[in-house]
Amino acid sequence: MIFDAPEPDPRAFVREYRENYVNLYELWTAIAAPPDHVELTTPYQTPITEKDLPPELLRLVREYRREHRDPILSFIKHIRIEDGRPVRVVEDQQGLPGEDEFMSVSRTYTLNTSDVSRVVTEIYVARIKRARSDSGG
Repeated sequence: MIFDAPEPDPRAFVREYRENYVNLYELWTAIAAPPDHVELTTPYQTPITEKDLPPELLRLVREYRREHRDPILSFIKHIRIEDGRPVRVVEDQQGLPGEDEFMSVSRTYTLNTSDVSRVVTEIYVARIKRARSDSGG
C-alpha cells in the first residue's frame, strides 16, 4: 500500500501553536498557584541550553543548523507532560517568539499494555536570531 502524506506547512503549524499556547507561568503566578505535582521554574532559575536537549532533539537542532546559516538559538521554554498533566514547566512571563523567530523541538514516548497507558511529551521552545540574512537551504 502506498501512502502519500501531504507536505507539512511549517508556517501553519507555528500559527496554530501560537493560537493555542497558554503561558502557564503567567496563569499560575497571577491567578492560582501551580498544582502540587508541578515543578515551576523560570529560565533564569533553570537555564535551558542546547546541551540540555535529549540526544534525538539535539540531532534535529544540529540538522537545522546545517541547513541554515549561523542561527543563534536561545531556549526559553520547556515543558514535560506526563499522561496529559504538566509535571515540569520552565518559563517566565515572556510570550512565544514571533512567527519567524519561533522554533520548537519535542518528543513523545508512549507505553501501552492491556492495563497501562503512559504518554510522556517534552517540548522545548527557542527564539531564533539569524546572524546573517537567511531564507533557509
